[in-house]
Amino acid sequence: KFKFMNFGFLSTLDNLLLPLIIKKAKNLRIKNIFVFLDEKGESKKDKKIFQKRTKGRFGDDTKSNDYLQALSNLNVPFYFVNNHNSDLSIELYSLLKIDCLINAGTPRKISKKLLNKEIIPQGVLNIHPGKLPEYRGCSAVEWAILNDDQIFNTVHYMEEDYDTGPLIKTEPYQFESNSTYVDIRSEVYLKGINLLCDVVKKIQSKEISFNDAQKQNDLKAQYWKPIPENLEDSSIEKANNKMYSYQNLGNK
Repeated sequence: KFKFMNFGFLSTLDNLLLPLIIKKAKNLRIKNIFVFLDEKGESKKDKKIFQKRTKGRFGDDTKSNDYLQALSNLNVPFYFVNNHNSDLSIELYSLLKIDCLINAGTPRKISKKLLNKEIIPQGVLNIHPGKLPEYRGCSAVEWAILNDDQIFNTVHYMEEDYDTGPLIKTEPYQFESNSTYVDIRSEVYLKGINLLCDVVKKIQSKEISFNDAQKQNDLKAQYWKPIPENLEDSSIEKANNKMYSYQNLGNK
């Protein structure tokens, strides 16, 4: 008899993308979804960055009735934890027999203990809005626009260091000629949700496993720091002025 895996999504109660992630997972008929909400929440800095990138496309208030209604409509079990990495949380994952964890907006750096395959057999998944290993780190979309490089999303397994884990799937993008910076950024978020959930679906159906992931080539690796505000503004202006090479090719 086919046994469905148990998937745990790590997030916070104030993550505006969470309802979209869970809704997409359910639309793909991913079974046995559990959501673990860390009490830490998103930082004010991260919320400010997200709003600058999306200008309210995904809402701007997680205390609004619309957001809370969207969460309640998901019809999945939610668990509130003090810390995604804590011993109590790990005990809960074990009790619920979680096979695979998905980073859906955790505010924590995943601990070595949580990455142990004896605790989470199918590992911890992450979606990164950049090509790995060339675009490890922060502001990958903004740096790519500035460098006139193609924007990617990459699904990978998490390791102790950021963005270094084995690769599962990488997807390149190009954008409509009339797209703005906010259009591009919003599309990257939405396509990232789709790609992540598609991979989770394949893990559920046993089309993909940890053994299929490819080790990153560290010789190609480059780590990008948070983009300074003046350069960020330059990348936004470049996209808004339709000067980014990958926004005049149309979608393919």
